Amino acid sequence: MAELLIRTVDKVNADSRELNSRCMKRGMVVTIQPDGWSWSRKERNNPEWEIRKYPGVRAEALTGFLAPEPGDKLLDPYLQRRQFTFDLAAVIRPDANEDDVLAAQRLRAPWTDRD
Repeated sequence: MAELLIRTVDKVNADSRELNSRCMKRGMVVTIQPDGWSWSRKERNNPEWEIRKYPGVRAEALTGFLAPEPGDKLLDPYLQRRQFTFDLAAVIRPDANEDDVLAAQRLRAPWTDRD
């Protein structure tokens, strides 16, 4: 069963466009843990993160949320930390199944600031 820690605001690195592209952005899933995970106080109380709990969903079914943008970082240093985001506006029932949660998965737009 799954609990997700999701970033709610963009993290920004103003010093480097390359590093900024790798920062966690709004809607990116930071980690997926099993039901009953002992979240730290910082994880529970940080306004930049949200914990979503889906007791009817296997954590293994959601690992696509953790996938990096595909490609070769040697050829393209601007590859993003995650290929997908979680639609924070999605309303998912407490009795959700895997398909319900995966319906909130959104493909990230390619990084546009590559110059």
